[in-house]
Amino acid sequence: MNKPQQQKQGTNQNSSAWLYALGGLAIGVIGTIFGMKAVASNEQSQIQSQIQSKQQPSQITNDGEQLIESLCCPISGELIVDAAQLSTCGHTFDKGPLLQWLKKSQECPQCRKQTNESNIIKNYALQQVIDQQRAKQ
Repeated sequence: MNKPQQQKQGTNQNSSAWLYALGGLAIGVIGTIFGMKAVASNEQSQIQSQIQSKQQPSQITNDGEQLIESLCCPISGELIVDAAQLSTCGHTFDKGPLLQWLKKSQECPQCRKQTNESNIIKNYALQQVIDQQRAKQ
């Protein structure tokens, strides 16, 4: 074999070696990326489950606070004692403060719809919830 042919064959072998090395490197990088993604995905799932488990108690607390706030009379701001609903609009109040309000104004304190004492009805469903809440306290 003459010298130019030997050089050409050596160059081809070097090129092949480089291609194999680059191919191996690429496979290694791809494997590492997929491995990292699997680990990251697993870690992300663990973090999300931890966050959810930590949020549940505070969510329950917030829901409980919202429940108590919704059981308060919009006029007095206090927990409703005697749930009274206006049949004209459906808004509910504590009966005592509502009667005082209607002596001054013949309209709903929330929506301002015209009403009077004869439109007051008992809100039995809400009264039951209030009574249950009081029993817990």
